[in-house]
Amino acid sequence: MHKVENYAPVYKILLTECCYMPSKYLYLLFAVLVVTFYIYLPAASGPYLSDDYPNLVNNDKILLTEISFQTIKEAVFSSSSSLFGRPLSMLSFTINYTLAGNKDPYFVKITNILIHIITGIGIFILTRLLLTRLITGASRENELIQPVSLFVTTFWLLHPLHVSTVLYSVQRMTLLSAFFIVYGLITYIKLREHTVKYNRHYPLLITSLVLFTALAFLSKENGALLPVFALLVELSVFRFHAHRETGKFIKIIHQLSLYLPVLFIVSYLAFKYITQMGEIIPPHYFTPEQRLLTQARVLIHYIGWLSLLNPMPLSLYHVDFELSSGLFTPPTTLISIFFIMSLLVISMVSIIKRKFLVLGFGLAWFFTGHLIESTTIPLILMYEHRNYLPGYGVVLILSFYFLKIIYARTDSHKKALLFSCILVLPLVLTYERAQAWMSDKSFVINMLEKQPGFSWAWEEAALFLSNRGNFEDAYKAAQYAQALAPEESTHIFTEAFMHCRHEPDKSIPEPLITKLLTAAKDEKLKPIDLTRYRDMINTCTGSEVNRETLQEIYVTGLENKNHLFQKFSMAALNVKR
Repeated sequence: MHKVENYAPVYKILLTECCYMPSKYLYLLFAVLVVTFYIYLPAASGPYLSDDYPNLVNNDKILLTEISFQTIKEAVFSSSSSLFGRPLSMLSFTINYTLAGNKDPYFVKITNILIHIITGIGIFILTRLLLTRLITGASRENELIQPVSLFVTTFWLLHPLHVSTVLYSVQRMTLLSAFFIVYGLITYIKLREHTVKYNRHYPLLITSLVLFTALAFLSKENGALLPVFALLVELSVFRFHAHRETGKFIKIIHQLSLYLPVLFIVSYLAFKYITQMGEIIPPHYFTPEQRLLTQARVLIHYIGWLSLLNPMPLSLYHVDFELSSGLFTPPTTLISIFFIMSLLVISMVSIIKRKFLVLGFGLAWFFTGHLIESTTIPLILMYEHRNYLPGYGVVLILSFYFLKIIYARTDSHKKALLFSCILVLPLVLTYERAQAWMSDKSFVINMLEKQPGFSWAWEEAALFLSNRGNFEDAYKAAQYAQALAPEESTHIFTEAFMHCRHEPDKSIPEPLITKLLTAAKDEKLKPIDLTRYRDMINTCTGSEVNRETLQEIYVTGLENKNHLFQKFSMAALNVKR
């Protein structure tokens, strides 16, 4: 048997165990995938939102009218979402739009749903592989591997927190990155097992790790965490054990392939923190210390959402989350830090002592997944999509220990009933939330009901009303959004945009002109600011009564260091350099 496996083709190595399962679990998994698809399907007709506009809607390069190396290159590197441009994600959007022949969001969202489902299959396989190796105790625990794997997959696929990732078009970047990390880890575990048993596939192991990391990173920068996840698997499962004939050089190369990326990431995060310490960093205007303190509270909220215990409403936006300016401001900051540190200690002790390994591994997975976006890099404080892959750790813990209790104390006739009843809650919550994403109207109504004092909810309301031709109420909504967040450049441009739609023959109010001039000098504009500025230009430039006022704003915009803002201002003035 060993001799046959020793020379088995690589694809057979990966398929062995990964895809074998008792038929009843295969049917149940298929049913879960179908249910997931049909719960999300009605929402595929939903609208584009926020960052979709600068990255997709207003990006003419990703709908190819001519297929050539140059046009594909321009499309792939056309995103302004990050320094590296996330080219693999942009390539996927380009394929979507070019095949469809238009920019209908339906096909983008359908693709997102399918990626989510295929990643869910990977979650099932990964869970089986992990539990088979993490559970080394009684046979009763081994009986949990199949049901827990199915439960984890169902809970993860149908978790309401993931709705804003799957149905937010531009979050394809998060979906693809997670997809490559999950399948990269599956490949790592299977090949690693063969290196231990047969002293084979070390070159393929390291090559596949590099390849999947590159694919994940080119989808979104979080993909750089794949070696960190692989190191977690190594420390929890394999512990760098090797075949007795494995050479020292190979062992060192293997260890370096895991430790060096971790060292690089941690060093980069530390460098960002040290070099910016004490500085108020635009565009979100907080110091690295304040962000790091706040993230302790944010992570607690994430855990609450993942366990369905957080009463804070789920929403696309959480930019109104209170900043921690000190250990006691607010008082929950210190408590949260203590709690997070306690969980980290529990995780480390669990992995080192090999006690409660599922608990330790799940906690370590959660914190590993948040290493980049929830530490020192000055990003927006809170986003739901940041939990798409990290949340797997919490789901794994809850599922394993909950089912362990059920299987120990419940007779076999009641297990299936309890299993189904428990999963009804996330299913219903996800269904209800997906319904709210079916159209721009349902999305805006849902957001205003949950967050009536949130400026971005009123921003979306203004856009929805404007698209429906209700310019008067759209202008009022834009004014209210700007009143709630008077320093937000996006709202300032939107109010001017809506004013010109509602009252094109009336002068822009003087207070708004002053704010527009200030916004035109803002050198740390966000992509959405540029989108709204362009909307304002396209709508207001034809207004004769505002010609001189607008020219003053555009001339001011020429001095802005943001090259796109300059470009839009020059176009508005018909200036050529």
